[in-house]
Amino acid sequence: MRYIWKNIFIFLYAFLIAGIGLFFSYILSSIAGFIFGLLTFLITLIFVFLIVHPRFSAWKYIVPAFTLMVIFMIYPMIYTIKIAFTNYGTGHILTKDQVIEQLEKETFIPQDSKNYTYEVYINKKGEIKLLFQDEKEDIYVIQDKRLVPLGTKKFPEEFEGFKRLPSNQKFTKLTEIQNLQFLLENGIILKMSDLFHFSTLRQRYKYIPEEDALYDYLNNEKLVAKKGFFVRPNGEELLPGFVVDVGWENFVRLIKDERVSKPFFRVFTWTIIWAGGTTLLNFAIGLGLALLMSDKNLKFKSVYRTLLIVPWAIPAFISLLIWVGLLNQEVGVVNRILSSIIGIKIPWFLETFWARIALFIVNLWL
Repeated sequence: MRYIWKNIFIFLYAFLIAGIGLFFSYILSSIAGFIFGLLTFLITLIFVFLIVHPRFSAWKYIVPAFTLMVIFMIYPMIYTIKIAFTNYGTGHILTKDQVIEQLEKETFIPQDSKNYTYEVYINKKGEIKLLFQDEKEDIYVIQDKRLVPLGTKKFPEEFEGFKRLPSNQKFTKLTEIQNLQFLLENGIILKMSDLFHFSTLRQRYKYIPEEDALYDYLNNEKLVAKKGFFVRPNGEELLPGFVVDVGWENFVRLIKDERVSKPFFRVFTWTIIWAGGTTLLNFAIGLGLALLMSDKNLKFKSVYRTLLIVPWAIPAFISLLIWVGLLNQEVGVVNRILSSIIGIKIPWFLETFWARIALFIVNLWL
């Protein structure tokens, strides 16, 4: 019985790993390309095989580490590399299909727009239907994307199993009515314009796949897709833009454009200094304290070792708040001591150099 439950657990475990792997295979194939997705899929199959096969039972403990490494390290790296070769950024966050979908929802009121009053009808299932009346008092129902006249000048009390809602109950369905949108022939849209009327609107933009362009029905213009934008004939770029591959353009700009290169290399240099400096400082002082605590002739070692645990025992966010107070330029304890001894106050938070020194000190404590 125990053997059976063990096998069930292993197969459920393998199924979970397979599900996670297939999910990330799909994500990677859509973001980084088919090759990365296929590679992830093949690795997933290998992992599942190693988990299920009795000769490789130890892998059921190793696979989670690899899985987490893929999720939190390899996938972000691949995604970041992919993004680096695109124009992703402000104004270029959506895909082209998403931008087209968003733009095609835009409408405008044409010069020949018509207004209709309406009545709400409801059946026993709670479903609603609308009938419309134009300025000539003709009644219409929407069928096959057309306003079909009913041949009457008054709203009927019943229509195709639907009963007319009394006027005092009409607006209880207001939220549902506001969400209604009827697509008619020739790109005409019938939509609620105010509490008492529906009006005919027109779809402003229509995508033409054959020409990879948008047609603007309001201005009678064709907008061509160019460098992540749909561009008007006069060169005006339509927002929002969409993500496209730009090759090495970002890296060339990084080197040639001083507005980008100067802050980037300044931050990059500080990142290297911070990573190397804080590692070396923490390692050196940590090693020194370890050697000191190992000295057989040192008295009260247990007290010192207990004190060295204090930074670990205090939550980091509390330590940071305390250090903000300690390093305050005017009333902080550190500056008050320095001022009384050597007569200076260090601008810890006002100058870049001293702010970086403060970071090394606080990180060493943490």
